Amino acid sequence: VWAQSDKVSPQQTAEVTAKKLEAAGYTVLTIDGHNPSAISDAFSQHAQAQHDPAANPIAIVAKTVKGWGSPSQQGSGHHGKPAEKDELTQALQELDATR
Repeated sequence: VWAQSDKVSPQQTAEVTAKKLEAAGYTVLTIDGHNPSAISDAFSQHAQAQHDPAANPIAIVAKTVKGWGSPSQQGSGHHGKPAEKDELTQALQELDATR
């Protein structure tokens, strides 16, 4: 699991973040942040809870992979740095194939 430029510390994993939010009183929805159906369902649950005064606040924790959809850009070393020239062409082709 990667952060801005290095591995995520154990205190910042999705699982630990979810447990912290639960301890603070949130209903936590941990989802695959690359799955459109999971994202839509989580937003729907959040919207429904807004109309229930007894409901706990909802937090959505989305598990994602940096560079997902473009294997050549996936992982460390690419965050915050644009792909250029041949790398950009390859990344765009990979994203088209993933779509």
